Amino acid sequence: MGVGMVIVIILYTHFSSQQIRSKFYDPVTKGFITEKDWRKRETIDHKCYVAKEGERYPHGYDPTWYEKRLWEPRAVKIPQRIFTVDVGDLFGHWVPITWIKKVIGVMKACDWHTFYCLTKNPRRYAQFTFPGNCWLGATVCSDKDIKQAQTLQSINHEKKFLSIEPLHGPVTFSLAGIGWVIIGSETGKNPPVPDPAWVDGIVAEAKRVRAKIFMKDNLLQHYRGNTIYKQTP
Repeated sequence: MGVGMVIVIILYTHFSSQQIRSKFYDPVTKGFITEKDWRKRETIDHKCYVAKEGERYPHGYDPTWYEKRLWEPRAVKIPQRIFTVDVGDLFGHWVPITWIKKVIGVMKACDWHTFYCLTKNPRRYAQFTFPGNCWLGATVCSDKDIKQAQTLQSINHEKKFLSIEPLHGPVTFSLAGIGWVIIGSETGKNPPVPDPAWVDGIVAEAKRVRAKIFMKDNLLQHYRGNTIYKQTP
């Protein structure tokens, strides 16, 4: 399971009617990037595949905060890449500002780690100042999500990435200012298959702006390009 303890903190959602199972994925064999995930709170959209897993939470699905576990990253002394809220959205409009500020405070204090944040609501990033050891990401699925990408690009922070997953259509907008691109396909029963040309277009643009590229294993079931990228920043 990697070096040190696995930081997995479960909190509860107000969207899903089922429990989210806590998992640790090997970043190589399963295609996930980070060694650890740090779930300070979780909010799962009811359409998400994760919402179909598990049993009921013991305390329902309202957002719940565990103050006593906030500083667990500080106990891990070996530098780690830590995904903050791996199956939720810390920057959803329903998350209190005070919670977010406390999480950012831990990121600042634990400057030997690298933290990754991912949201479908990137405009909320503008409300905060993030330390240099934090990567800010946004989820997009196609050109229909160009506003999300442009919002992320407008954020005054050096380290930014796009998670293009699930890939549902061509992505033809500029990736200027993006340092890392993750590409993945939809999973589950009878998922739509991404067009290889969409992947090639993303790769070409990422190369143009010198962004690193990571292709998730779920994409490689459908994509047989000349080069498979597993780059991380």
